[in-house]
Amino acid sequence: MIAHAEMAVDDWKSGIEWAEYEMRLNSVLTNYDDPVICTFDANLLTAPHAFDILRTHPMVILGGVLIENSFFTSPQEFIREVQSRTGPSQSYRA
Repeated sequence: MIAHAEMAVDDWKSGIEWAEYEMRLNSVLTNYDDPVICTFDANLLTAPHAFDILRTHPMVILGGVLIENSFFTSPQEFIREVQSRTGPSQSYRA
């Protein structure tokens, strides 16, 4: 499955909801053997938003090569960091 996420970027005023979706999707996908590729048009993302999305994926394709993502952050750590940046009113739900 290939997911094109560009349309979702326009639906939210911030990338918090999208990054949360990406993070939670990882736990669901482990139940299936099918490969899933999330694609993004980097021209539509802010740098912080793009980096947060990158950090939610354990594997990435960069320059056409599938690699283990050294920027991947555990969901618990990612949630704590976002809460410290955004405050409790926009924090992820555990």
